[in-house]
Amino acid sequence: MGFFSVALAAVGIIFAINLSKRTDRLIEREDARAKEMIEKGNERVERIIQEGNERVERIIQEGNERLERIIQEGEERLEKLIQEGRRETKELIRYISSLIAAEGEKTRKLIAQYTETTEH
Repeated sequence: MGFFSVALAAVGIIFAINLSKRTDRLIEREDARAKEMIEKGNERVERIIQEGNERVERIIQEGNERLERIIQEGEERLEKLIQEGRRETKELIRYISSLIAAEGEKTRKLIAQYTETTEH
């Protein structure tokens, strides 16, 4: 019986060592798989971040281009308004000069005439 107990103990130890090695290999495979999954996930996240950054840059660039066009159009409109204002001012100065040059009743008629045309 002593020999059988020693043999049974040896088989138990060998089984435990074998089970431990198999468990270690299984853990190593699972660790490798988990690391691979994490790496793939990180790569996807990096790609998504990069694509998002590119989209944001493109949107900002398009916005800047639109803003530049709007500013340019506004400047052109403003320049037209300034030119029109200058033209009207010159006409008004000419008209006032003609009133100054006119005398008495004629001046009153010209002022009344101009007032009527500008009120309508």
